[in-house]
Amino acid sequence: MLAEGLLQLGDTEVKDADDFPVAYAIVDKDQNILFEINDNGFVSQSKQIVGGVLSSENSSDIGENYVWAISDSSGNVLFGINQEGRLVGQFAEGQLDFSSAECAISNDYFFDIRVDSSQINQVNATKRTNCVNKLITSSSTGNSALTTDQLGNIIYHRAGQYYFQSPDEWIERSVFPINNMVCWGDSMTGGWPEMLAKLTKLPTVNKGMGGQKSAEIAARMNAIPTLVTTKNNDAIPSSGTVEVTSVMPTIHIHAGTTASFKGWLNGVYGNLDGRKVGEQFTDWTYSFTRKEAGDSVEVPPGSTFIHDIGDLDQYISVFWIGFNDGVNITPIIENTRKSIQNLKSLNKKFIIMSLAHGIHYRKGTSNYDKLVEINRQIKELSPDNYIDVKNILVNSYDPSIPQDVIDFEDDITPSSVRGDSIHLNDKGKQIVANSIYSFMKAKEWV
Repeated sequence: MLAEGLLQLGDTEVKDADDFPVAYAIVDKDQNILFEINDNGFVSQSKQIVGGVLSSENSSDIGENYVWAISDSSGNVLFGINQEGRLVGQFAEGQLDFSSAECAISNDYFFDIRVDSSQINQVNATKRTNCVNKLITSSSTGNSALTTDQLGNIIYHRAGQYYFQSPDEWIERSVFPINNMVCWGDSMTGGWPEMLAKLTKLPTVNKGMGGQKSAEIAARMNAIPTLVTTKNNDAIPSSGTVEVTSVMPTIHIHAGTTASFKGWLNGVYGNLDGRKVGEQFTDWTYSFTRKEAGDSVEVPPGSTFIHDIGDLDQYISVFWIGFNDGVNITPIIENTRKSIQNLKSLNKKFIIMSLAHGIHYRKGTSNYDKLVEINRQIKELSPDNYIDVKNILVNSYDPSIPQDVIDFEDDITPSSVRGDSIHLNDKGKQIVANSIYSFMKAKEWV
């Protein structure tokens, strides 16, 4: 462990080799040589580190098998240099403890390597202030190639994928996004994700739900909380269903008549179901049904429901959200920002796109001016991850079609790529898919 530019081990210190009849030596404070290399380049004496501290004391078998070794406090050899001059890296049962190292992981943590009699290697992190220990990774799960980055994240490798765990949280996440795609949005995210998948050859999940606002989309990916209140604040029963009177944001409300989301309500796994019961868009009833029987669990008003989205938050992600917010800038921008922040990979790969409205957002209207500002702020969230789909669609107009020319002059999506006043037809959807694919190729994501 290097500290302040000096090699330091317990109470030992480095001395200039000219002061000793050897090429290199480490001594204790009494100038006793603990470890030395002679002029011929050989470790010449039987020295060891005991209990993590370099010591001149020898265990019973050091002289027979090793010229130098590191052992635990009981004299069990962890690794060393054998009589043939070879470094032996096979750990015996014991523990390497770097608790005194000032920057082993961070200023808040140190880590240790523990090896049991079956040669199962474990890496543990311990918080300096309260000595709470956390198992980070183990060779029994195939993890290897342990390292850290400047932020104190523990990084390791398993089965071709790199993972990391961050201090205090210690949840396993991928360093690089999983090479799949997910597309989040509303009805405007219809059709083109499937076209995109054919271009990229990547498994792609379409998470568009028609009619949803940006908050409802963000809640479905756990970027903002989904708050649930049961009827009369009833508890989740030991088995079965509890009636729910409020779900905010209204994640179920969409163009369909039923919706179900899997996840955890106060630690209980089950389905949060919704069913449309009236003519109004907001006429829905809700319930939560636990998957497995267990103890009854209280549900305080506004309890958080955590969506089970698997590892979608580690996919390459496309966000096209905000069409149903109208021209309300703040929720669109904030929910898009939180959606980006919610991605769990250390090196995020995502795409944000300008909103492409139809006939009600023609140039010269107040809606048009607000849309221009919305798209400007979407781009500002991450310019390197932004695609101006709206402009690409506008420029796809057919000059031989009079209405397309009018739409082009009004700076809206041309009629030839729309199926109605706003939604895209297959031609328009293919333009979106092609635009994303070209962007990904330029980024070398595919």
